[in-house]
Amino acid sequence: MSNKKIGVLTTSFNENLVPVTNQFKDFNLQHNILLSRKPWNGDWDFSIEEFYLPDNVELIVGDWNDQAEQLNFGLEDLRQNGFEWALIVDADEFYIKTDIKLLLMEIELCDKDAIVARNMEVFWKTPQFRISPKQDDNPIIAIRTDKRFSHHRVSECSKQYSNTILYHFSYVRTNQEMLKKIDSFGHAYEFDREYWFNKVWLTWGTSSRNFHPTVPEKFEYAYYDPAPQEIITNFYSKMTDAKEKN
Repeated sequence: MSNKKIGVLTTSFNENLVPVTNQFKDFNLQHNILLSRKPWNGDWDFSIEEFYLPDNVELIVGDWNDQAEQLNFGLEDLRQNGFEWALIVDADEFYIKTDIKLLLMEIELCDKDAIVARNMEVFWKTPQFRISPKQDDNPIIAIRTDKRFSHHRVSECSKQYSNTILYHFSYVRTNQEMLKKIDSFGHAYEFDREYWFNKVWLTWGTSSRNFHPTVPEKFEYAYYDPAPQEIITNFYSKMTDAKEKN
């Protein structure tokens, strides 16, 4: 376990927060969830549902124009409270417990400003289908709290690779959840959303090819290879009424 003071940052807009917080419940980490009152794009209504979250989780509601601004707010808040590092974990990103331990150890030994994912497994529709080819994105998964993001999840600081595996479920959604995603995420105006949803998302089958919304060939095909059971079980964790906490 790292001796450095580490927090977790998650940006969110109307998402199930139970799975992303569950994966850290056995670790002594402050987990701040930044809840935006408005999506980065679109006009979806904001709501906060009552559900049980661990005592180490704090919900911070605010207004931010984009992901970088939202994350930078969270980094500054952690910095002012004495945290040296932050894990950056979207609500649809997951690790097995042994990899969380490994990531904390990597932070302890890190002489760079940030740690990026070397291995990211992206899933499609369900936790059973993986995207091919393997994605070459290397998102920042941990960063010093005195550093800042320039846009999206990009920072011009020194970085090293992590040996962990990041399980990315951004495209594991119901039809309604996917509609909200493509209308509100940072790439909303980069493609024909109606066409992609109706002609690509809704018609997808195992023989479908090239279905990424902005760079089609990036998702050449999806094949059956389920995520670890630990990840799947956590992903399907349901919201629990806050009354059960008492």
